[in-house]
Amino acid sequence: MAAAPCAFLHGADGRRPIGGTGRDAPYPALHDDAAGVVMHAIVQIAGALLVLTAFVLSQFGLMRIDSAPSLWLNAVGAGTLAVLAYDEAQWDFLLLEGVWAAVAAFGLLARFGSGPSARIEYRTEQQTEQREGEAAR
Repeated sequence: MAAAPCAFLHGADGRRPIGGTGRDAPYPALHDDAAGVVMHAIVQIAGALLVLTAFVLSQFGLMRIDSAPSLWLNAVGAGTLAVLAYDEAQWDFLLLEGVWAAVAAFGLLARFGSGPSARIEYRTEQQTEQREGEAAR
């Protein structure tokens, strides 16, 4: 039997959740072994906490939403959740988290990369204020 895409989230034999995947899977019997359930929950919570950390810090003005730490938190957190959504065949959640991760990764490339995305003008708050000041004159 071929291993599941995220074999560590399933039993040692790589079996899928009992009774179906995604939202159709019965809870709490998602996996045959308790360690798989616990690992899956830990990875989900970690991914969600990364995204939520960036959001909360930006809302309280402690981190700019376009800063490198914020983009990294969003890219890694949403990317983790996207992989889990794919593994559990949660296509709606995969769309949300996949796009979220892609946009954050694109922001990182635009900020630091050397490829085509780096050609996008990356405006900082100071540049925006400067342009607004020039336009007001």
